[in-house]
Amino acid sequence: MRFVACSNRRIVERNLLPSHAKMHRITLGLLLIAACTTTEDLSQTETPLVIENGQNLNGQNLNGQNLNGQNLNGQNLNGPDAGTFTIWTSLQGVKLNGKSVTVTLNRTVFATADGTQTGLGFIQAEFQAMRGDGRTVRVRVRDIVPAAAGDTTWRYFIEYRETDNIWYPVCEDASGPRAAIPVNGIWDHRQGVAGGGAHSASTDKFTFACEGTGAIAKCIAMGYEPWESFGTVSLAGHHQSCIRLMRGDYCGTGASYTQNGNRVNVYDQLGIQQDTESWVFEAEWDQNGARCFNPLNRSRAGIPCYDARVEVGCGGNAYGLGTLLVNETPSGGLTP
Repeated sequence: MRFVACSNRRIVERNLLPSHAKMHRITLGLLLIAACTTTEDLSQTETPLVIENGQNLNGQNLNGQNLNGQNLNGQNLNGPDAGTFTIWTSLQGVKLNGKSVTVTLNRTVFATADGTQTGLGFIQAEFQAMRGDGRTVRVRVRDIVPAAAGDTTWRYFIEYRETDNIWYPVCEDASGPRAAIPVNGIWDHRQGVAGGGAHSASTDKFTFACEGTGAIAKCIAMGYEPWESFGTVSLAGHHQSCIRLMRGDYCGTGASYTQNGNRVNVYDQLGIQQDTESWVFEAEWDQNGARCFNPLNRSRAGIPCYDARVEVGCGGNAYGLGTLLVNETPSGGLTP
């Protein structure tokens, strides 16, 4: 799946943007089913920051990881494929240059607790991670791409060690290995239950979010960096709201009610994402899912929480009651 490119695209430095123009584009691809061990120069595969308004394609995937050659399907977050992604990675017990060290994570940059190593010094560092099925796995940093000028996002090419003692890329798509972004805290990968899909902050655990395949990294690319603020407004809530929206987690239970590739127009009061389409208003969003549905848009009329949340005034004063994001769909029918 991929973001649809729009005509009003331009490459800029983020620190030169006016506050109303922070837009981002990310291009998404399909996960490969087979793992690979390419030796290409991974640090050269990242593209320039692109600022763009327009349509987005949503999908089911949460963190986009691909352990043991299987794609994590966002509609089965706690099912038979639970061993194919990591619930969390630990900042404790990290091995660096053959020694065990305690590590801190500041935004997206690692550092040893004693301050002797940071940034690019973490190439070849090994972390302990927990798979979705409860097994542990070693994760190694193969390469690091520092943040571009005006950006704060460092990217890491990471591998995991399988039971055959071979290291395989955690994140990949049709173009090859993709980078991951370390994000503080843990996401609840359960679906259809209270708390499913929720984020919990942590002092010693974080999530490696794969670029190009999952909603966590996708929403960072859209401009909602959870470690940043927009003026005095923390973007952590916008990031979590975006994840719910892009996965179609309307009911806030971790269950996805969308299909990969559905088009959605997303915008917010801050102007990070702007309204560029004359589509049908669908829902208001916060960290817990859709706050309300527009009764004139029946695209999601069949999902469990629709009847309880449909409101005549939905969208009329979207940002006055805690709404962080809103979205539109191309049509208001049952099959958008």
